[in-house]
Amino acid sequence: MSTKLFVCAAALAAVTGVAVSAASAQVTIPTVAIGNPGNATDPTTGLGTVDYAYRIGATSMKT
Repeated sequence: MSTKLFVCAAALAAVTGVAVSAASAQVTIPTVAIGNPGNATDPTTGLGTVDYAYRIGATSMKT
């Protein structure tokens, strides 16, 4: 249940006295590491510098 939906359901429960329960589920999101802090900027584009290592969500596009 999304946070917004749960908040709305909880508010409705407070007004009506009806109990609300939230389902609990674990979601795994695949990530990839982004790193090499301090690497040099690409001289052609001015892009590419990474100030710190972090992870970002990974997706694959199926065609």
